[in-house]
Amino acid sequence: MPILLWKMLRFGKYKQSLLFRLGIKKVKFLPASHRIWIHANSVGEVVAASSIYQKIVDNYPHYDIVVSCNTETGLANAKQIFPKASHFFYLPIDLSYLMKNLVKRVNASLLIISEGDYWFHLFKQLKKTKGKIVVINGKISEKSFQRFVKFTLFSKQLFNCIDGYCLQSNEDRKRFLSLGVDSKKLQVLGSVKFDNVITLLNTAEKQAFRKMLQIKDSERVITVGSTHTSEERLLLDQLSELRRLDKSLVIILVPRHLERVPTIVEEITEPVTLLSDLKRGVMRESSIILIDSMGVLTTCYQISELAIVGGSFVQGVGGHNILEPIQCSLPVFFGPYMQSQKVLASSVIIANAGLQLDVSILNQKAKEYLDNDRSSVMRKAGKRLLDAHQGVSDKTFVYLENLFLKMK
Repeated sequence: MPILLWKMLRFGKYKQSLLFRLGIKKVKFLPASHRIWIHANSVGEVVAASSIYQKIVDNYPHYDIVVSCNTETGLANAKQIFPKASHFFYLPIDLSYLMKNLVKRVNASLLIISEGDYWFHLFKQLKKTKGKIVVINGKISEKSFQRFVKFTLFSKQLFNCIDGYCLQSNEDRKRFLSLGVDSKKLQVLGSVKFDNVITLLNTAEKQAFRKMLQIKDSERVITVGSTHTSEERLLLDQLSELRRLDKSLVIILVPRHLERVPTIVEEITEPVTLLSDLKRGVMRESSIILIDSMGVLTTCYQISELAIVGGSFVQGVGGHNILEPIQCSLPVFFGPYMQSQKVLASSVIIANAGLQLDVSILNQKAKEYLDNDRSSVMRKAGKRLLDAHQGVSDKTFVYLENLFLKMK
């Protein structure tokens, strides 16, 4: 609780969600005979659950779907990605009395956890109501694994509450086995992010977006997405030589957390144009555009020649979804810190569909890929990678269907 308050005061986080997370404010749930609850920690987990959500909607339209998140950006994205869900809410702090009250009000038959957000009291209360719990796109990082290993009794109770695991890799399976999970519950299916559907723009829509951003046909765009604290300045500094030599280059910055926008403007010592200003018709007088609105990252990718995915050039984040640019037919660069996205990073590197690099050679490699046909080679490799990994969400849904049928 003190951490939540400190982050709100220090970074402006949780202004909308704090009272809900403390259990002071509550969402009122309408009754439903068959309800599925999807929980996604933040944006990445929301995206990961999107293909499964769509299959549930298509095949079981009579089920009511509710969605919870821990972060405000996650919930904002969920409202866009899960339009047919009946309720959206923040998961409260994992205290027994808060979770007991929430589980009773939600009254769900199935809880789907996206990727890995494990809550002891939530799971315990749900099992008391005979609800099922399934993890999709499941993973457990080395850091989390080492933490759970230290508390064997607690970990065993926590993970045995879960009825089924659809995992990303054999490495994740080995870790869960070491934590005492029954092998019969563990299925290695791969990452559902390969199946996520990107809304692709046609030529006219791309031109309209470029026009709104006041980007000329002669200008080339690099989108730097999902950046975290200090990454914007770091990456811009590394690209300074390329930007000095190529005056036609436009950099679009898309920070992971929009509450950081004022800080980013202060940290960047050169002029920056905000998306919100461009929408109001303010003239763009900068080669740097800072996105201060939700839900436009993939749109930015689609008018770009190169994507650089943040959260991977500084320690402590672990990387973000590097498949999104590839799904937009875009070459992608990412940094060395991809601990949270090891399966995606490994697949992309092996397929030569993206480039993992140290920030010190970013300028050199960006110039190479913009100035010759290497980007074309990477685009083709990306398409082959996506084609080779299609169908994980289908396998996941087939696994889940047994639980759905039991609920009828």
